[in-house]
Amino acid sequence: MSPFEWSESAVGGQGMSRRGSALVISGEPRTAVAVTLVLQEMDLAVDLGHEATFAARWMRHARYDVVVLGALDAATPLDPEFVADLRRVAPEARLLILGDHAWTEGEADRLGVELVALPLQVNDLVDRLLPAA
Repeated sequence: MSPFEWSESAVGGQGMSRRGSALVISGEPRTAVAVTLVLQEMDLAVDLGHEATFAARWMRHARYDVVVLGALDAATPLDPEFVADLRRVAPEARLLILGDHAWTEGEADRLGVELVALPLQVNDLVDRLLPAA
């Protein structure tokens, strides 16, 4: 079983961390693992998936403090419409989008999204996330 498979038991730990919880959705395994390790080091409970369709589903069932999205399946681009749906489900969560995107700063600001360029630098990610942890 891949660490990117979802199961109903995968969500059991939210809220158990002293600092909160995070959701990482990425189709790029190395990026997903790197982000997950950083978030766990920051004492966040982390749920991990690789399909965009699961993001809103899990966001409806658990309260996440941080949601990191990157390299999703081709059928679900990380466009403002998709992210607006996620924002409606989790208005208080910090949303970070990794990688290349065609967003304008106005769109990102309107939806409260933080854009993180790739290649991902671990120290840059830690610096960006520290205020949330």
